[in-house]
Amino acid sequence: MSDFELLHRRAWLMRAGLVLLPGLASGPLARAANSPPRIAPNAVPASRQLRYEVRGTFAFIPLFADGDLSWRHGPSGYEARLRLDAGFLGTRERVSTGTITPMGLQPLRYTDRSQHQRDTEFDWPHAEARLARGGTALLDPGTQDLVSLYIQLACLFAMDAAAPFLPPNGTQMPLPVLGNGKSVERWRLVIQGEETLELPGGRLRTRKLLRLPEDSDNLGAELWLAPALNWMPARIRLREGRSSDVDLRWSQSVTDLTSL
Repeated sequence: MSDFELLHRRAWLMRAGLVLLPGLASGPLARAANSPPRIAPNAVPASRQLRYEVRGTFAFIPLFADGDLSWRHGPSGYEARLRLDAGFLGTRERVSTGTITPMGLQPLRYTDRSQHQRDTEFDWPHAEARLARGGTALLDPGTQDLVSLYIQLACLFAMDAAAPFLPPNGTQMPLPVLGNGKSVERWRLVIQGEETLELPGGRLRTRKLLRLPEDSDNLGAELWLAPALNWMPARIRLREGRSSDVDLRWSQSVTDLTSL
């Protein structure tokens, strides 16, 4: 049984208060449980592109694809771009643009491109997001989209790596994410500990995070963040229902990107 399936079985017990995870540590990751922590400028990863070998299934169809996560930032703001090229199945691209504040990334626009383009705008003065499919959603402080969250996590882990005490395995890390295109979900990421991965690009030491399931239709997520990649993800595994299971595994880094 996978970690995701095991925690899915335990989720209802946790909501009932019958399973207790270890107490929160004192570092930046732990403080994120109550309010967004302050991010030091040197914790923001340098501009780079990570390339991935992508395997899995999409709508029960075997998936063999290439992907990349591009990250650029400068005085004018940031751009984070996650692209998946699946050949005859098409290309999907998700783009987050915004600013970097003392609390980390603050998305201003999130674009999802496949057969159609859908744009979500973040209106922080009014604490609401204008959704691509119409309507609005209330924004919590520190809300991320499905691309900016990877960089925000890298910033938090870079901060925490310099702290006297890293959070113990089992620590829950809440993070508000506009993930379903309808409302802000409060993701609960559980720190799973260190793992050394054999990847297409070589061996990397990582720290694993697992999204604690809330409902059966939530997007399941496992993330492996690598200090050698400035804590950007060496591996991303996303599950949606029983029909889709996509696994991105780091194959190459490109560091000569032009900053914004």
